[in-house]
Amino acid sequence: MKVFREICIICLCDDELIINAIKEIFSDHVVNIEICHTIEEFFTKYFQKRPDIIIFNIEENQNLNEVNPIEIINHIRNQLNDFNVYIMVLLPSNLVALRESLMNLSPDDIILKPLSSERLFHFHLNMAKRRVQLIKQLSYAYERISREIDFAINIQQKLLPKYPLETEDLVIDFFYEPSGRGSGDYFDFFYIDKHLVRVIIADVSGHGSKAAALMVIVSALFKSSKMLKLELGKLVQLINNELIDIIQGDFDIVTLFVLDIDTLKKEIKYINAGHCPGVLIDKNKSIKLIKPNSTVLGVVKQDFSVDSFSYNNFEGILLVTDGYYEWEFDNDSIWGFENFLNTVKEILSSEKKFLLDMLENYIKNTCELPPIFRDDRTALWIEFSKY
Repeated sequence: MKVFREICIICLCDDELIINAIKEIFSDHVVNIEICHTIEEFFTKYFQKRPDIIIFNIEENQNLNEVNPIEIINHIRNQLNDFNVYIMVLLPSNLVALRESLMNLSPDDIILKPLSSERLFHFHLNMAKRRVQLIKQLSYAYERISREIDFAINIQQKLLPKYPLETEDLVIDFFYEPSGRGSGDYFDFFYIDKHLVRVIIADVSGHGSKAAALMVIVSALFKSSKMLKLELGKLVQLINNELIDIIQGDFDIVTLFVLDIDTLKKEIKYINAGHCPGVLIDKNKSIKLIKPNSTVLGVVKQDFSVDSFSYNNFEGILLVTDGYYEWEFDNDSIWGFENFLNTVKEILSSEKKFLLDMLENYIKNTCELPPIFRDDRTALWIEFSKY
């Protein structure tokens, strides 16, 4: 376990007995003791040192205009939102009103004077010491976990395509915007052979680091299909079985839409495992939906059937994750799939070429209030023949 040796303590007093007790209790640490006598001096030290412990020693006839614990603690807790610093107040037992006011401000410890023994004060200092060590351990653990999450997210980002695919036979463009540090969305595309392109878009329930980790697994399995020459049914079955073993009843599910596009035969084979319908657009700008033909992944083991169709009379297909239409606009309303489809139709009727750019521009500029995106958003535009 990591040991934290440096401790900073601000004392609003210069009582020799208190200072010596601090040095004794924290003898196994490098302790930096800062002594203050005014509010101005205290806050200068506070912002410079970011103390671990603050100790007030209030005397019975003390001028509280110079060092007012109520004012200082209120500012630390309620204005600066600092709940990590340990605040200890030594207070004469007859100052009942001050004690009641202080208790409403959440100091960590109020010690009534006179103390019955020096050992009692040592006991209180040891409690403060243990609390500070715990806070430091938790902060260190959080920073380490945060670094590991960033590392995993960095890996996930590297697994995604960096550029659109453009050939004489096919164009695949994409839009991707994670909602937070980690994304539950995944997409990819690559050639299986000279005339066969494999495409995937997937979404895990939720988002964040856990969703990102599951998507890394889906990515690894999907990429392996290129080397292993797996046909679609076997590929989705493999992904599903692995997810079941990993998720193990955690109520996570994965939706997936995977396609094999044969540019020579002008044919698409696909499995839509509980994913959003694909939007198939013909040369007359009419729309046909490619709805799920299988259930979601990660729940039960199953076989997956592959459907197919000729795309000879179609212009392209739009694939999205549900974050693309389940976002809030105006009065906490959800935009919804119907509005999404109507917008696609409106864009298609305008004879514009850049479908994804226009769709994104419409989403961000059509509402009175800025849209609120709480989920990851991914879209793929697969164009069979250029406009």
